[in-house]
Amino acid sequence: MRKGFVFLCATLLLSCQTQEISIPSMKYTYDAIDSLLISWKGLFDVKDAHYYALIFSKSCHHCLAIEEAVVRYALSESVPEMYFIQATPYIPKGKDISSTLGATTVDEIFILGWPTLLEIEEDTLIGHLAGEKAILKKLT
Repeated sequence: MRKGFVFLCATLLLSCQTQEISIPSMKYTYDAIDSLLISWKGLFDVKDAHYYALIFSKSCHHCLAIEEAVVRYALSESVPEMYFIQATPYIPKGKDISSTLGATTVDEIFILGWPTLLEIEEDTLIGHLAGEKAILKKLT
């Protein structure tokens, strides 16, 4: 009886195989960034010395194409930190976005469209990118 018990225990120990634990990948969406939302007029009111601000719309195809990447970046505590501005018709639009570099107020800034990534350092606009490809390239 004792031999049978030892044999059974040995068989169980030797036959157990470890299984990998599968962790489902997290889906990052704009719904997760409520605490990082700022207003257009508040673009320069952020306390960080260096940060990004992404202007986006949940109904924009190009914004949705980069949703996973930009939200993952923002929630991973990357540096510089990223904030989000929901697109509105009140955000001014223009063509020559490079002329906005050096701006220190929102009155000096316009965008091409969305998505737009603005980079602010020491209360000055130092970067202005438009479009999903340019934004993804900057963040990766």
